[in-house]
Amino acid sequence: MNLNNSAERDPNFRVPVLPISTLSSDPHGVYRHYRKEIPFILSEAGVYLILRANDVLSLCSDAKTRQVETELVTLRGVEDGPIWEFVQNGMLTSNGDVHLRRRSPLTRTFAFKMIDALRPLIRETVAQIADAVALDGGMDLLEDFAALIPAKIIASILGLPQDDVNRFTEIVYRFSPLLGGSWRAQDVPQLQRAAGELRSYVADVVARRSYKKNNDFVSRLLSDVESDGSLSAEEVITQIMTLIVGGSDTTRSAIVIQLAVLLQHPDQWNAVLKNHDLVPKAVVECLRYEPAIGSVPRVTTTDIELDGMLLPANKACSLVTMSALRDEHLYSDPDRLDITREQLKWHPVFGAGAHRCLGEALAKAELEEALTVLAERFPTIRAGGAFPKVNGFSGIRTVQNFPVTWDADRHRKRWTRTS
Repeated sequence: MNLNNSAERDPNFRVPVLPISTLSSDPHGVYRHYRKEIPFILSEAGVYLILRANDVLSLCSDAKTRQVETELVTLRGVEDGPIWEFVQNGMLTSNGDVHLRRRSPLTRTFAFKMIDALRPLIRETVAQIADAVALDGGMDLLEDFAALIPAKIIASILGLPQDDVNRFTEIVYRFSPLLGGSWRAQDVPQLQRAAGELRSYVADVVARRSYKKNNDFVSRLLSDVESDGSLSAEEVITQIMTLIVGGSDTTRSAIVIQLAVLLQHPDQWNAVLKNHDLVPKAVVECLRYEPAIGSVPRVTTTDIELDGMLLPANKACSLVTMSALRDEHLYSDPDRLDITREQLKWHPVFGAGAHRCLGEALAKAELEEALTVLAERFPTIRAGGAFPKVNGFSGIRTVQNFPVTWDADRHRKRWTRTS
């Protein structure tokens, strides 16, 4: 029987329930297998995973689903504490007018034109990070390069002290699994601690800016809120927490992933080395091929029929963008990396509709500048060990440390000539 044909589907057919371990072991393989047969599967955590590109893209902005609010944390027994305050007051976990009210004060800062104006700052920051390790002949790409770029940039945008980067990123990395969706009830105590520490840090920043405003994002946000009363004090803190997390975590993984993917496809990497104008195309293709964010969390607002299968109302579901991005109905030969392929105008990895990623322009700028600097300064860069595994089948995905090496002699010669 071909399960992809709803007319032939066995009336006794039940949606497959997959263990987290199975989904985590080979998400692309699992999604490829089931996507051909059925439109969705069910994780053992009770979340429906929507697999096909057409369904994923349409439901991102369809009123038949809405953004997850408190459902996922309630499912894991969280009804108070810093986690609860975060989801109760955040733009990521709100809908309709409430979401618009929380998001609107932030949109201008992260618009494409505003981020383009920051390109020189981003380029200079990346170059300084690269120059600091150039003579070493090697580094941990994650810790010594990728993690520093988005953290330093978001600190500059928000007006946070650069000396605070190590402090808040350490907290962010402990807190960010909350947004990944695969955390368990036993993880709650450590997530509550991290959420509390991040909130305390931001609350301290807000208190200092309230006392003495500067020409930075936080000061401008506070001035705007004081004049129009659009956000409560707790909402202000939560939105800044969200920006710090979003601006520090996913991009660092994407920087590592894109270089690792390109090094595993030497013909594609060599093409970038020969023509740096291909960098933007390489970035969007790597985001398609191995995204740092695997899905968009939603809740069904009504019963939804997909290819003859019923997705019940009021259920947590995951619009699995990493499956959609490998769907042969959306991309030809989707399991092949091809930096010259034609891409969609709006990349699905950033979501769609009212909740499309606020930091899309910033993420692309950081990824492009990072790849450009690596290609310019370290053309001999290579893996110094095993390539990193991308962990996670939904939400925020993670990578481990990735040692890389390069020929440092060319940098010593350049240093000697300019000294």
